[in-house]
Amino acid sequence: MRQRLMARIKELNFRVESLFQEKLELGNMVNNAENKSEMLMISLQEMEDTISDLSKQLSESIDEHQTRLGEERRLRLELGEIKMELDQVQLITGESGFKNDAISKLNSTENM
Repeated sequence: MRQRLMARIKELNFRVESLFQEKLELGNMVNNAENKSEMLMISLQEMEDTISDLSKQLSESIDEHQTRLGEERRLRLELGEIKMELDQVQLITGESGFKNDAISKLNSTENM
């Protein structure tokens, strides 16, 4: 009976040691997973910050583009008005050569 008890104690000690080792391994796995999760959260935050910065830059670029388009429209209207004034001057003064030179210059600047 004593031998049987000693064998049982030995078996239980082995199982306790195995369970303890398994607990340590699981603890290490949990720590590794937590570290990886923390690193991923930091990377995610960095990516969100980058997206936010890029979004701001895009918004500013769109605003600047819209401003430039508005300025271009204004300048085209002004150019049209100048052409009409030039036509009126030509009608009044009869200086077609002056008009043709001016129109050529205006058209060349308009095509830029």
